[in-house]
Amino acid sequence: MEKTRRATEKKNWIPRLGSDYLQRGFTAGYDCQRQYVTERAAIEHPGFTVDFDDRAAWKSRPMPTPEALTASLAIPGSTVVWLTHGMDEDGDLYDGIFAECEAILIQGFLDKYNLVKIMD
Repeated sequence: MEKTRRATEKKNWIPRLGSDYLQRGFTAGYDCQRQYVTERAAIEHPGFTVDFDDRAAWKSRPMPTPEALTASLAIPGSTVVWLTHGMDEDGDLYDGIFAECEAILIQGFLDKYNLVKIMD
């Protein structure tokens, strides 16, 4: 049931808001899931990175900075965390030196993905 609902939502979203590239790929019969999620996240939550493979790691943030608290309160369902390992802009595990930092986390985007935005 949920899988059917998500497929219908994707089928309806792509023609309305997807890029020409995404629309052409989907119309040609390709699954396009990663591109769909990336484009939808960029529209609905600008500045967030999709953690496609659950590679990000975090721990609780007892008291966020004022900026992070304000940003998180503006996004229903988000929380401020202390990011202990992050991803690059493509959602791949960051393989360089990573400095732990404050971030906003949205869990369960499209019922499956985590979105992360590092607070600068």
